Amino acid sequence: MATPTNVVGSRGVASVGGTAVSVTKWTHKLDPGFVECTGTGDYDSSSGQTWKRKINTIMGAEGTLELNFDATTTNSVLVAKFTANPIVNCALILQLTQTSTYGHGNVFLTDIEVTSPVDDKVTVTCNWSNDGPFTMGS
Repeated sequence: MATPTNVVGSRGVASVGGTAVSVTKWTHKLDPGFVECTGTGDYDSSSGQTWKRKINTIMGAEGTLELNFDATTTNSVLVAKFTANPIVNCALILQLTQTSTYGHGNVFLTDIEVTSPVDDKVTVTCNWSNDGPFTMGS
């Protein structure tokens, strides 16, 4: 079965600096990389047109995340990691259910926004993109 190109979910975990952070919302989109390889063999004599031909050369994954953690029980290093760095590297696991993993891999977090704690809950929203293979399934 082919992997859907756009998926959303509400479970997962990001390991940031060795600390597990709950993922409460996520999106995933496959990002195929194409290279044009049009040649003389792509000429259609009946229409008089040369048609573009492309090949898939690389595969990427990207999406958005919402992370939540308790400010009173999580060390200040984690808060500093999100607030002081424009790019954070982490291990990410996206889940469809508590027992069903959608995909996992190392990712970069970018465009990070951190909200002030409300009832000691800190919310982080960001974009993510793969850093190497993003493995579908468990």
